[in-house]
Amino acid sequence: MSDALLRSLVGPKVYARGVAYHDERRVEILSIDDRRVLARVRGSEAYRVELHSAKGRPGGACDCPAFEDAGFCKHLVAVALSVTEALDAGTPPADRLSAARRYLQAQGVDALVDRLLRQALRDEALLAEIELDAADAEEDEAALAGRYRAMIDEACDGGGYVNWRGARDYAEGIGEVLERLQGLIDSGRAALVVTLLDHLFDEMEEAYEDVDDSEGEVSGVLSRAVDIHLEACRKAPADPLALAAALLERELNCDWAAFEGAVAIYFEVLGPRGVAEYRRLATAAWDAAGAERPWGLRAILDGFAKEEGDLDARIALRKGDLKTPRGYVEIAALLSEGGRADEALRWLEEGLWCFEDKPDERLHSFAAELMAKANRSAEAETLLWDAFTRWPSLHLYKELQRACPEAGPRIERALGILRQPKAGSDRVEFFRSPPIVLLEIRIEEGLFDAAWETADAYDIGDMRLEALAEASAASHPERATAAYEKLIESRVRTGGAPSYDAAIRLIQRRAITGRESQAAYLADLAVRHKARRTFIPRLEALR
Repeated sequence: MSDALLRSLVGPKVYARGVAYHDERRVEILSIDDRRVLARVRGSEAYRVELHSAKGRPGGACDCPAFEDAGFCKHLVAVALSVTEALDAGTPPADRLSAARRYLQAQGVDALVDRLLRQALRDEALLAEIELDAADAEEDEAALAGRYRAMIDEACDGGGYVNWRGARDYAEGIGEVLERLQGLIDSGRAALVVTLLDHLFDEMEEAYEDVDDSEGEVSGVLSRAVDIHLEACRKAPADPLALAAALLERELNCDWAAFEGAVAIYFEVLGPRGVAEYRRLATAAWDAAGAERPWGLRAILDGFAKEEGDLDARIALRKGDLKTPRGYVEIAALLSEGGRADEALRWLEEGLWCFEDKPDERLHSFAAELMAKANRSAEAETLLWDAFTRWPSLHLYKELQRACPEAGPRIERALGILRQPKAGSDRVEFFRSPPIVLLEIRIEEGLFDAAWETADAYDIGDMRLEALAEASAASHPERATAAYEKLIESRVRTGGAPSYDAAIRLIQRRAITGRESQAAYLADLAVRHKARRTFIPRLEALR
């Protein structure tokens, strides 16, 4: 790994710090082979470093804060320099871990036990883990159940509200209990694990309300709990009827999603009797629910009907939920997919009539689509223009392109809808959200002069400016180049790896429109942003 390559990855300042760490002999090589190097680097504290090379570029990992931010660090530089120096001198570092493994393998079991216990007396966490393992092996079922129920209670008790900052530690606490339960399954205690996990799920039904699981750490660990529960059920089969009742209860009432589709997840364990019971219980609950039927129940019964190909049963499940246009659209979609387009259109027309005073875009556009297929083109076009007037959008305009192939009148009418006089004024203003819709239509129709006029007159946002630059790169290269440069500057000034990566992608796009000036532009960027140490290596790779 050359000095120039390492310097390009981290910049001169970080590279110099890595050189200093190497020169000060802070690097301790632990293991080395053809694929990777494991090392310890002494800095403000000892950091564990893993270095590897992929396709000629160094990479790896370090547990220092700088690596998390930048993706490379001075500790990796120091390790790379130390290994390169040793290999160049013909004295590859000793693989200390391999030597240690060979030595330990040659010792007797008693010697290893004594050594491990001596270490455990100096490490409370290790001693506690060994003691738990010993208790798992020696205690009877009742003692194990009591101890693990207490562990579950402690892990699930967040001590009040758990905010998003504390959710990770909370999830890790539950995860530690799950690892031990997995060990109990491996030691032949699967039936006990089923009971213990049922207790954990009961506890979490109450506790989950007091957890801010915005990042999904807790729901993730609960999904892991369901996986372990399924494995335990496989190894210690329960009564399929009782299991079906318990799973249905959890699927309907748990606040997390791990039990969604439980009948499919546990299909093998439930067997034919359990699956039949699951369906019987769900049907009974549906019939007893009356008008306020839970959506989850419908999803469960719909899954059974879909599996059997019973389209009429799926439609019947939806007939009781026609309070919104969505209900009519769902039924029509099922009928259309099932080859019953005429019935689908009748449902949509009924929906249009029922919601005449509260029109719905999807209802309009779906009905127009099926009308066109039924050779009712004039009605379809009328419906689409009505929808576009109410909800102007590029999506509806594209449907109008298919319904009205003559471009001139279509464009003129659409722009006329978008530009309407303001009530009580002679001044013409855009209707609803239309600088954006107007821009999108002009790009769609290739009217780039007019599209750039819109971009000059209104704030169209970075996403649409990039779309306009890309679409008009061939016809308006200078405008596209200027737009890319504006977007690049914004990304670089924002800072951070995602923004820098986005800037590099835009720089590559700019190369298409500004070929002659690209080298000078890259040089200018490097000078103006030389202090951005993680951006410059990305930029150097393009030069």
